[in-house]
Amino acid sequence: MAASFGDLLSIPKKRMDFMNEQEAYVDEFISKQHEAALLRAAKEKALETERDLMNQMDSFSVLTEFLNNIILIENLFNSFYTPQQRQKQQAARKTYAPNIHHYEAKPKAISDVNTFVELMFAGTNVYL
Repeated sequence: MAASFGDLLSIPKKRMDFMNEQEAYVDEFISKQHEAALLRAAKEKALETERDLMNQMDSFSVLTEFLNNIILIENLFNSFYTPQQRQKQQAARKTYAPNIHHYEAKPKAISDVNTFVELMFAGTNVYL
C-alpha cells in the first residue's frame, strides 16, 4: 500500500517519540560500559544531529499547513466574490492589463489533488 503525504509528514514525530522512548534503555546500557563518558558524549551528539534533522523535516509540514491555510483563505474570499466584483475586475483588466487574454487562452493545469504538496508534485509533471 502506498504511503500518503500525511504518513510521510508524520515520520519526524514518530521518530522523535521513538528516540524519547528508547533513551532510558540506551542510558542504562551506556552506564554499564567501560567508556561510559565517551559513549554518553557520542549519544548526545547523535541525538542532537538527529533532532536537528527531524526538526528540519517537521518544518516542511509547517510549511504545508501554512500553504493549505492560504488555499482555505482563498476559498473563503471566493465564496464572497459577487458578480458585481467580477464586473469590476473585468473592467480593471481591460484598463490595466489589455493583453491578459493571451495568457488566459493558454492551457490550464487541472489536477485532482487533496493537499498543496500533491498539487506541487502534480504541477511539476504538467508540461513535461
